[in-house]
Amino acid sequence: MLEIVLSKLYSIDVTLLKLINSLAPSFLDWPMIIISSTYFWLSVFVILTIRGYLKIDPSIFKRTMTLIIICFALTDFISGNIAKPNIKRLRPCKEKTLRPQLNRNKIVRCGGMYGFFSSHASNSFGIAFLLLFLLQLKTIMKLGLLSIPFLISFSRIYLAKHYPTDIIAGLFFGLLIAFLLSKTKFFKKLKEDYILN
Repeated sequence: MLEIVLSKLYSIDVTLLKLINSLAPSFLDWPMIIISSTYFWLSVFVILTIRGYLKIDPSIFKRTMTLIIICFALTDFISGNIAKPNIKRLRPCKEKTLRPQLNRNKIVRCGGMYGFFSSHASNSFGIAFLLLFLLQLKTIMKLGLLSIPFLISFSRIYLAKHYPTDIIAGLFFGLLIAFLLSKTKFFKKLKEDYILN
């Protein structure tokens, strides 16, 4: 029974992957490659960090950065060093039978052998959810903040580096880590300080 469910889930995963990977027009290829790169989301992070540093109390800023680094370290370490090597699910761009069916010009450097669950998704969603739990933002800012990990995650599927379920699992893992961090005394004190400032 479980085998049938997993087979059906894999079939849906492959269908969605092929649909997203084959999206036209081709002018999206380079933007997706850029968005998927570590340099893109690191530059977004640096810009937001500089903006935050200029706008908030240095003590609050340092504690916020500490929390973000802890969140990133947990999501990245667990996804890359525990989940991927133990689950051993090949990336779609590493699947010999699937690779010929993918849009080849969108397959750039594939990355490591395994893809479940996505480090890009868990890292970016973890940080985004952590900031959503911490900051009192207007709806438009919340949507803007969440659009970053959604865009990064979409690019990973578009480029055939991950199956949709790799991304969904990364999203939920990032949310879990952010939620657990939001229950710490360190987080609660920091949230109080944001409210008071």
